[in-house]
Amino acid sequence: MPARIAIVAMLLAAATALTGCHSAPTLRVIDAEITEQTDDGFVVTFHLEGLNPNDDPLPLRRVNYSLSLDGRRVFEGVRSPEATLPRRGVQRFSLPVATPRDVWTPEQLGAGASYTLRGELTYLAPGAFAEVLFDAGVRRPTVSFRSSGEFSALESIPDEPAAPPE
Repeated sequence: MPARIAIVAMLLAAATALTGCHSAPTLRVIDAEITEQTDDGFVVTFHLEGLNPNDDPLPLRRVNYSLSLDGRRVFEGVRSPEATLPRRGVQRFSLPVATPRDVWTPEQLGAGASYTLRGELTYLAPGAFAEVLFDAGVRRPTVSFRSSGEFSALESIPDEPAAPPE
């Protein structure tokens, strides 16, 4: 039995070594904008920027994220970022958040609300063996992000976008 444990430990060490060394990407929220408003609710789109310090591209696989208003969680979602961070480069992607109007208090609608967006991004590390481990569910690297800010008064946002000048 101890021999099996030693073999498993050596295999895990070899697997870790074969996946190569890489640095985790960094994420930051660039801005948040209300992109849709109806009588039923709002869609807030958060624009994020991912920075890849590595010599290989990093495909982004999945984002689990949530939005809290004044400390109360009002949304949870899972989305594919549909992006790859280029080698030693930056890539932007967006996360939509749909919230029903009734989660916003009258005070928040009139005066604004503080928000916190939290999330975890799963990405594919470089290398063929890393991809095998990812597909097998053995190693799925993640990086977390968090951003806080203020939404201004929502009642004043027009329902229709302004027409472009002719």
